[in-house]
Amino acid sequence: MLQIVVAVEIVGYVCFGNEERVVEEFAQEVIAKTGKRVEEKLTAVVENAH
Repeated sequence: MLQIVVAVEIVGYVCFGNEERVVEEFAQEVIAKTGKRVEEKLTAVVENAH
């Protein structure tokens, strides 16, 4: 029984670590895309102002 509990805990820990990494990567991707869009919009505004 103890071996099963330990195995389940290890699998749960590994899965949680993977989920956390996936969320972090997704957040970084969203931040990068948002920054790129803001940069493009600001560039367009500045270019049209002159």
